[in-house]
Amino acid sequence: PGKFVVIALIPAESDQRGARPEARVLSEVAVTVRPPALERLVFQEVPSRLYVGTRPRLKAEVFDSRGTRRKDMPIEFKSTDERIAEVDSFGFMTLRSEGMVEITAVADEVSVSLSQRVETNPTVSFALEASSETGRTGDVIRFTAVAKDARGLPVRGMPTQFAVSAET
Repeated sequence: PGKFVVIALIPAESDQRGARPEARVLSEVAVTVRPPALERLVFQEVPSRLYVGTRPRLKAEVFDSRGTRRKDMPIEFKSTDERIAEVDSFGFMTLRSEGMVEITAVADEVSVSLSQRVETNPTVSFALEASSETGRTGDVIRFTAVAKDARGLPVRGMPTQFAVSAET
């Protein structure tokens, strides 16, 4: 896709060589090749549960009529009720209160909507476990974060964000 110029010419001298010889006669035609029409927009990796006070991320992908994923198309997210959930331009949701909300992703002329229930956050404790208590440069240490409810049971679908802080 893009804008191009097609050039046809008859060289001034029959023995001329090169990328563009001097022309006796020349014609130029502007050509615009349009990208294929967008066909569908699809949510990817939709969180299984949404909890008040969390910031899960929605991801969506755009496909054209040839089935090609179009990374060049910006996607805008919208919420039907920003008192329940607000979505920024990167797809991060700020979940403010309980209730049903519809999130719509829009790319040019295609869109897709998703209805989700935002639930009360049942988390009362949070534990971070490491596969090792000590490590050296090059060691791989795996971390597991577990949110638990009032009964001590794991909370399913709790989005977790990790950050690193260190002193040397």
